[in-house]
Amino acid sequence: MIKSITHNVVDSFLELIAPKHCCFCADKLYDNTDRINGYCHSCLEHLPEAPLSDLVHERLLHSISSDDIAINEIIGLTIYNHDLPIHNAIFDFKYHGISQTAYTLGILLGHKILEKHIMPDYIIPVPIHPAKQRERGYNQAEEIAKGVHTIIKIPLIPFALKRTLYTASQTTVTSSAARWKNVADIFNISDEKALYHDKTVLLVDDVFTTGATTNNCASLLLQHGAKRVDIAVIGITERL
Repeated sequence: MIKSITHNVVDSFLELIAPKHCCFCADKLYDNTDRINGYCHSCLEHLPEAPLSDLVHERLLHSISSDDIAINEIIGLTIYNHDLPIHNAIFDFKYHGISQTAYTLGILLGHKILEKHIMPDYIIPVPIHPAKQRERGYNQAEEIAKGVHTIIKIPLIPFALKRTLYTASQTTVTSSAARWKNVADIFNISDEKALYHDKTVLLVDDVFTTGATTNNCASLLLQHGAKRVDIAVIGITERL
């Protein structure tokens, strides 16, 4: 009884000095379930659907031939653009150090993957350069992947892929052609290459725009024996 009262007092004190806010709209969370989840139920209900996989494949054909597309299914939690609340959430975990938001959105993405009945052998996050990871303190794609792993219970391999060059962020590269050039030949695969032979892999990232980053990673995995590579992201942009 005393322990329960103490716990409630501590919770009340923390709520007073550091109230929880919705990762989407940034409003203060009053409902206990919303506070645990980290987002408003209303915001979740109004998340717009991500573009279908077939439409995203058509987008890839703007940049590469069908023979060079290494991605199979593309699953997105929602549409992404700067005017939607999802932008606030992604900005928080990429530039404000709020890694919990990435994990929270990963859990939502995990439920979306279950709806698609995709059961990979491994979950692999898209890597960032070690220098950027030291600067940020974590790889946001890995934090999302941890949330996905919590739901679909598939082995997560955090360091399967490596980023070998520090390049400009894709958000600073405006044209589609420049984005593809920016990530060409900058990824490598871990020494356990045989691990992926004849396996289905789920690549996890934050935002899908042109597909340059994820397709490069997927191509590398296929070259080393993977049978199929699907992509799961938080946001898919409406256009290139």
